[in-house]
Amino acid sequence: LFGSQTGTAEGFAKDLADDLSKAGFRTEVIDLEDFDPNDFDPANGEEFHLYLMATYGEGEPTQNAIEFMSFLQKGLDEGGPAANAAK
Repeated sequence: LFGSQTGTAEGFAKDLADDLSKAGFRTEVIDLEDFDPNDFDPANGEEFHLYLMATYGEGEPTQNAIEFMSFLQKGLDEGGPAANAAK
């Protein structure tokens, strides 16, 4: 998953996915704007998620990562799936 304002993190995500695919891993590059919290289950133990995040300004999330960052904060505040992933 990537959060990118100018495309740099997106490019890194695609390069990393290519390298991991060549090493035999199943990969998928997802824009955080398309992130679906219903598909997020860090406890299933079958998937690894890598996040490549850019920031802008004074460390603010990129436009496509704002909703994802809200999801993470809510999960941390309420003990949801994001809280489990942060452990």
